[in-house]
Amino acid sequence: MVDGGSSARKSQQFPEVMAGRVEVMSLDIQFPKDGGWETYPGLDISDEEFYRRMGESKILPKTSGAIRERAVETYKRLAAETKDIVSIHITSEHSASFSAGVKAAEDVEENIPGLRVRVIDSRNLSIATWFLAEQAAAMAQEGATASDIERVTLETVPNLQTDVMLETLDNIVKGGRLSPSAGWVGTILKFKPIIGVNHGKIEQISRPRSTRVAMQELVSGAEKMDGEVVKLAVVHANNPEGAEKLADLAGNFFPRERIRVYEAGSVIGVHTGVGALGLVVQRR
Repeated sequence: MVDGGSSARKSQQFPEVMAGRVEVMSLDIQFPKDGGWETYPGLDISDEEFYRRMGESKILPKTSGAIRERAVETYKRLAAETKDIVSIHITSEHSASFSAGVKAAEDVEENIPGLRVRVIDSRNLSIATWFLAEQAAAMAQEGATASDIERVTLETVPNLQTDVMLETLDNIVKGGRLSPSAGWVGTILKFKPIIGVNHGKIEQISRPRSTRVAMQELVSGAEKMDGEVVKLAVVHANNPEGAEKLADLAGNFFPRERIRVYEAGSVIGVHTGVGALGLVVQRR
């Protein structure tokens, strides 16, 4: 199983979800309301509704990975079908979902004899985490043991890279993922900053001055990575036209027909803001 935001909701993009080989456990989105917060599971709000409400709100929505009870319910349900569960979560550096999964696994294992929940920190986000789930599902279909799936998944984690171009730093600064000083400089100088996930942490990589240059840097960075690229995807935050342009550009070094384009869900969109474009790479 894998945790994630509303992008994982689009089952037509994820055949493993449709076939029931991967279970998606959503994080929560919280919108300000009447001086408090109104909570929605990420799967219960459409991307269209999310971006509309975020654009209309003066206060940035929040995300929450504190989903221990949801994880307990999910593990219990899956325990009726199997005694081995592999649970893959987005980076523990920026989300509580991994620790929630660990605690939920301890609770459930204590009450269900023979159950083993292997909770894995992907050290990454979004589609990179999905790549791990996709690989795990394929291994399970081929008869691999949960132990082997856990081992290969952990071996794959360092071979994943996510780099994202932001139209603005406003959301990621407001959400506490980048310092206010970095956001101020980016706003004043009108950068199209590129951020990346390094050992689980979000860091600013460069500050190109245009979308065109930023796209070229994303592709150049992926092309120069050590090792063979085996999977490549483009992810976007309500920017389908830009996503296709980025995919075409990446098609100069990786087969275009193998590049998948995904729309980021609300959990990612909260932090990147509208217009963000990302390149997700798995190497071997």
